[in-house]
Amino acid sequence: MTTTEVLHHYWPLIAVLLAVALLLVIVLRRGRGQRVNLTERDTSTRTLDRPVVAPAAAPLPQLTDSELTRLKGVGPKLAAALSGEGCATLSALAALDEGQQADLDARLGPFAGRVRRDRLVEQARLLNESPAAYEATFGKGA
Repeated sequence: MTTTEVLHHYWPLIAVLLAVALLLVIVLRRGRGQRVNLTERDTSTRTLDRPVVAPAAAPLPQLTDSELTRLKGVGPKLAAALSGEGCATLSALAALDEGQQADLDARLGPFAGRVRRDRLVEQARLLNESPAAYEATFGKGA
């Protein structure tokens, strides 16, 4: 078969292949101009169609070091919750009676039940009265 016969016989296939190649070149070239690579250090003046806005972070609660964190099982978050319920000191916690303990326990939201389970009032009383007795009962760490 000569070249002329091949072209005459396969011209539809050759035309389709050329059209696909042309479309591929157009698509690849079109994508080059739209690629944007921004980094934190990028100081270029390029802008996007829409402004990029980072979502606002929720403010973190201010956690302060409290004397309540000396108790076993009390971290900064529970100490803040206890302070919010009116028990900001060991003395205030030690002064609670059974009814007040149950009421406080019910109001602590995600920490409900912790006052009784961790024996926080007993810990506060012992720590106020005698750190040695506290240490003997609950261990070191106060």
